[in-house]
Order: sequence, then structure tokens, then C-alpha cells
Amino acid sequence: MQLRDVFIATLVALVWGSNFLVAKVGTEEIPPFLFLCLRTLGATLPFIFFIPKPKNLSWSLLSGIALSLNVGKMSFVFWSLYLGLSPGIASLALQTQVLFTMILARILFKNHISLKQISGIIVAIIGMAIIGFDMHGNTSFSGFICILCAAFLWAVANMLFTKAKDVDTFSLVIWTGVVPPIPLFLLSLTFEGWDVIVNSLESVTWIGITSLVFTIVAATWVGVTCWALLFRRNEASLVAPYALLIPVVAITMSMLILGDSYSPLTLMACGVVFLGLVINQWPSKKTRKNEKKHHISKKAA
Repeated sequence: MQLRDVFIATLVALVWGSNFLVAKVGTEEIPPFLFLCLRTLGATLPFIFFIPKPKNLSWSLLSGIALSLNVGKMSFVFWSLYLGLSPGIASLALQTQVLFTMILARILFKNHISLKQISGIIVAIIGMAIIGFDMHGNTSFSGFICILCAAFLWAVANMLFTKAKDVDTFSLVIWTGVVPPIPLFLLSLTFEGWDVIVNSLESVTWIGITSLVFTIVAATWVGVTCWALLFRRNEASLVAPYALLIPVVAITMSMLILGDSYSPLTLMACGVVFLGLVINQWPSKKTRKNEKKHHISKKAA
């Protein structure tokens, strides 16, 4: 990767890691479902009139991606933070979507899983089990279960993404925001209540508004666009490991800014999960060799 792409990848990890912290602060003023509804509207409306819907993407597939990713996954993420889960643990546990994705791909598409990947899965599961055990009985345990549900739904969305081939990433991001606002508002109305919606909108401060703007502009528009750009310029094996910086950023910021504290056992377990993810995502020599050949042939063409 060129130095500029290393900088962009690091910047995206910093933005997405910070987004967990921002979301936690934002949901203290705006309840989770309402926050997500406003976020989706804000991220979609400015562009929906200028960017056409991808021609080769059916409404059923688009709706499936939108409901699993923007409604299901994001609702569980924000709800876990609202229930008291720290941004650091949330960002780390969410990365288990890699493991869920591999398992679903094996079940649904018979994809091969190497011994190295199986080893990574086992190590990460051990780490997650330790974190769950250490949190059992705490108020954040329910948030921990929510974030695992979010990771599973992200994996479901990844399965649907495999069917959305040759689709412009930014266009897909914008149009998957068309479906969620109504179900998100209904969820907010059902679980948060009309009075809470009105009161939160009337009493929101610049902190809540800034949090909302950050999730729209930095995390959605800039983050997703830059991430897609990196995958167009470089081999996937070079870009994907930078996602492992996200929980590092989130854990560090939650400790420094929010003053979150973790028990030694939880910190050790975080390291175990991180090790499992590294083992799982680290490309084999054969993969690196094949991608290098592909990159050279692509340049020659």
C-alpha cells in the first residue's frame, strides 16, 4: 500500500473507533432508535435526489440488506451502548462478525474454512466467553448479548452483499437508507414512546446534535467511501487488517475520555479475542502470492 492509502486506512479506523464513543454520548440525549432514524434520514436525504438507485439491485435484495444492516445490526449496536456496554468492548465484540460470516458462508455456500481460520475462531470464542463470564451479573451483560446479535446480523447482511455484485458502494450506502427510517421510527414509538421522542428533540443540546452530525458525515459518508476506495486500489488482504485498529481506538478512547475501567481479566480476554481475529484475517503465503500476481497482471492490463 502507498503511504497515502496507509494514512486513509488509519484515518478510517480512527473515525470508526471514535464513532462508538460518539454514539454512546449521543444516545444519552437522543434515545437509540430515534437517533438511528435521524441518522439514516440525514445520511440519505441529501443524495437520494441526485444519485440513482443501482440498476442491477432488486428492491427485495436492497430491503434485505437495509433491514439486516441498518435496522437490525445498528439497532443492537446502539441499544448495547444505551444499556451501558462500553464503546471499547462493543467495538471489539462487533468484530466477531468476521467469524459469524465465515460460519454462515460455510453453511450456505459451502465455502472452505482453513485450519488457520478455525484456530482463529476457537481463540476468539474463548476470549468472548471469558468477557461474558467476567461481565455476568453486571448491567452491561445485556448490552454484551445485544452486540453479539448485532455481529450476527452484520454477517447476515454480508451474505446478502455477495448477491449485490458490481454495485457502486456509495450508491448502495445511500439507497439502503431509504427503507430503515419508517421501521426505526416505529421501533422508537413502541419502545421509547412519543413523550420521550418529543422531550428528547426539545431538550437536545449541541452535544447530541454534534454526535448525530459526526455519525452522518464522518462515519457514514467519509468512512464508507474511503473504505471502498481502499479496496479498489489495493488487495483485500492488505486493507482488511486495518479494521482491527477499530477496537484498539475505541478501547483507548473510552478509557481516556469516558474514564471506563476494565478488569484485568476482561483486558486479557480482549487481547485473546484480538489475537483470534488476527489469526483469522492474516492472509496465508499462498493468498498473498495469488493476490500479488493478480495485482501485477491488473497493472499490466
